[in-house]
This record gives sequence, structure tokens and C-alpha cells, in this order.
Amino acid sequence: MKDKIPIESETIKRLSKEDVELITDVYYSLSDFIALTPNFYITVFKNKENRKIVLKICGCLLKQALIEKIDITEN
Repeated sequence: MKDKIPIESETIKRLSKEDVELITDVYYSLSDFIALTPNFYITVFKNKENRKIVLKICGCLLKQALIEKIDITEN
């Protein structure tokens, strides 16, 4: 984790420490895109962790973050 994410949402503070770390990694991996496009929603799937992450970025600030575990068994 690099620095603190510029957060303006109570929803993010209710997440577990592991989920916050995962969201932080995703946020910083999108830093170039955030600089060019400061207002957007994005859904990211982290296959290794079986997580679906939805972020709302507004004015380069992380306004909302949702994370859920995906239970998909491969056949």
C-alpha cells in the first residue's frame, strides 16, 4: 500500500482491513486513468482473490467502494 486513498465515503471505512488493502491496490493501479478521467464508475474482477470490486471515482476521490466475494466453481 502506498499512501492513503483520498476517501470521502463512510462505506469504505466499514470494510475489513484486507478489503481496504485490495481496494487500495486497485485504486493505485488505476492512477494514470484517474488522472485523465477524474469521474467514473468501474468494476474490477480480481480472479486470484475471487472478488468483484466496484469503485465510484468523482473528482479523483474515491466516493464509494463495494466488494463482494464471487463463488464460481469451474467445471
